[in-house]
Amino acid sequence: MTVRGKALAGLGALLLAWPGAAGAAGLECMAQSYGAEELAEIAALSTRFSFDDSDPQSTGDELSQIGIEAAQGCSGANGWSENELYYAMLFELGRLSEAAYRLAGHLTAGQLRAIDDTLAGGERVELWTLMERAVIAGLEGREPQSTPEEDFVLGSFLMTAGFGDDEAVGTKVGELLGTMALWRIGRREFAWLAQGE
Repeated sequence: MTVRGKALAGLGALLLAWPGAAGAAGLECMAQSYGAEELAEIAALSTRFSFDDSDPQSTGDELSQIGIEAAQGCSGANGWSENELYYAMLFELGRLSEAAYRLAGHLTAGQLRAIDDTLAGGERVELWTLMERAVIAGLEGREPQSTPEEDFVLGSFLMTAGFGDDEAVGTKVGELLGTMALWRIGRREFAWLAQGE
């Protein structure tokens, strides 16, 4: 199997069996809306995915457009409100970004496994509160602010995962956790809105 074929197979598995969709009926529509052509495009974009806006090879905008179109299609088919569409887009952009970040090679397979194992070791409420606050600040065009106590929470997570105080790895872990925080916000708020109908 070619490298591109492996990336496509890995991406398909990530996108079609995504645990983040659980608990928010309706959000699975987006994962089910991608055909072979879209999956191939997402896989190709994922190999170059980065949050570096100065990088001319950055594919974030193109990936976002695919997710937005999927959300808009599902919104039309399911009659979502404007707010539901907004949070569905956040969910899908976070989901696609996490999958792309994992496939782009910014973190090794061992590092990703350490992150996942550490996250599975508890609810991590303080960590997710911190990450979601940072994501919301970014969405609002503000610089994220954190207290020393919150910095300790993230530092403790990095130490528990075995990364020590490696700042470069810490930045990458933060970027990955940010994508996860984005889809968590979208899933929670979408479910809350749908429940109120």
